[in-house]
Amino acid sequence: MDQPMVSAQDGALGATVGGGFELKFELGPEASGSTTVTLGSFAVQSLAGASLVDSLKLDPGSTSFPLVVNKGSSKTVTFTLTSSKVLNMDERAALCAGQVKIVGSVVDT
Repeated sequence: MDQPMVSAQDGALGATVGGGFELKFELGPEASGSTTVTLGSFAVQSLAGASLVDSLKLDPGSTSFPLVVNKGSSKTVTFTLTSSKVLNMDERAALCAGQVKIVGSVVDT
């Protein structure tokens, strides 16, 4: 994961999560063939592992998933983070209090 950024974006009804990151999918030349990558769930946690935002929506821009990565190649995808959850004041404060981490999973075949 490169260039991770998480922010609280204030709106008329309260704050929501914004930000983004880049994720590089790479398959070495030793692989037997191409692989298909699907996205799992993503969340924001404190560095201690406490959940701050459970379910993030990822916008991969013009890239569609499942994503095929061929043997010996790589693909870098820039994701924009969104969440429909409106943060209460305590959640917003926790999100902005210090360093956080984006956690998530991807599955390949």
